[in-house]
This record gives sequence, structure tokens and C-alpha cells, in this order.
Amino acid sequence: ARVRDHTSLVRALIGSYLAFLFLGAAWFQPWYLIPLLPLSLLADDRSARTLVLGFSGSAVVGLYAVYFATYSFAPPQLTVMTLITFGPPVALAWRHRRSLVP
Repeated sequence: ARVRDHTSLVRALIGSYLAFLFLGAAWFQPWYLIPLLPLSLLADDRSARTLVLGFSGSAVVGLYAVYFATYSFAPPQLTVMTLITFGPPVALAWRHRRSLVP
């Protein structure tokens, strides 16, 4: 895919950063999403904004809410954290996959 204008550049940046977070990041912390927040404001479509804000919310809930509810990083809690953190954004990314690729 080619970057033809500002809009397709923003979509390509958001899509590639999300692909890295979903597939390439060996360790994840919610603040890794901070660079996506201003980019989502520059996006012209609602799906990119929804995905970034949804991922930000699920990351905070997945990490902090589960930990403070259980006070544990045991494997069962880590599994729940991972499902809460990455489940909704991966589903949204799959649903809006055509709008994230320039």
C-alpha cells in the first residue's frame, strides 16, 4: 500500500504501530499507547479513534483493575489480564481492518 496523502499516512502509522503492539512487542505496558492518542485525533475516520481509545481503556482495565482486584500476578491472573487487554482491541482491529490499511 502506498501513502498518498496525510490521511493515508496517519492510517499507516496507526496500523503499523498497532501491528507491532499486537504481534511484535514482547512486553506491554499501557503507556506504550500514548503515541497513538494524538495520531488518532489526526485520523479522519471514527474507526481509528474508536480502536485507539478502546485499546487504551482495555489496557488500563486489564492491567490495573485485575491486579488491584486480586493483588497477584499469578499465571491465571496474567491470562485474564491479557484477554481483557488485547481481546477487545484485536476484535475491533479485525472488524475495521480495511480502514486501517491505506
